[in-house]
Amino acid sequence: MKRLPITTTFLLFLCLSISATADTVRVLAISKGKALVDINNYSQITITPGSEIDGVRLLNIKGNIADFSIHGDIHKISVGQMTIVSTSTFTTPHDPESNGIVIRKGNSAKKIREISIAANRSGSYYINGTINSVPVRFHIDTGATTIAMSRAKGIEIGLPFEKGISAIATTASGKIPSFAGSCQKVTIGEIELENVICTVSEKPDDGMLNHEVLLGMSFLRRINMRQENGILTLSQAY
Repeated sequence: MKRLPITTTFLLFLCLSISATADTVRVLAISKGKALVDINNYSQITITPGSEIDGVRLLNIKGNIADFSIHGDIHKISVGQMTIVSTSTFTTPHDPESNGIVIRKGNSAKKIREISIAANRSGSYYINGTINSVPVRFHIDTGATTIAMSRAKGIEIGLPFEKGISAIATTASGKIPSFAGSCQKVTIGEIELENVICTVSEKPDDGMLNHEVLLGMSFLRRINMRQENGILTLSQAY
């Protein structure tokens, strides 16, 4: 399976860097009390009031206007309109002498969880981790919009995916009809995120996934990444 390369967008070589994240929410259509939305230009999902995906909650619908809570802020979005919410956080530099947590002193002190991964012969990156405390083998894939997995893997992990929202998962190899939901907790090494959007293939056996768990952008965009000399370093400030 061919993977898209980690682009220079993610290279962090500054001594003090600013990590900016943005959420874009576009309302494509409203019908019968449901809204078809595009979140971050990668996932078109039909949601109902009360549903939440990756920090975006649909509160209610009135006519052709949908009220959203996006990371705690209220936004009214009409059909055809898009809202962009952007936040920035400061992270401290990598300490080459440390293999684990980096602690900086002074007013800008931050704790950093960090892990480095060497590419295999094909240039791909794999790492062990957990989803909801169940061990999995992740294939890091910047071409995947979410954490994506086969139906068999979703059953193994115990995800109630059939109660999820119908969606199209985009991977480096193509689009896969899936169920979308939220993984309560995802960990790789000491890096841990909660409520991460994930998709489970609707098909009983999807050869596009080959029983791999793709660690896609719904996880990766919430942490820092840098790539140098075949080593991918992932870090999280906390």
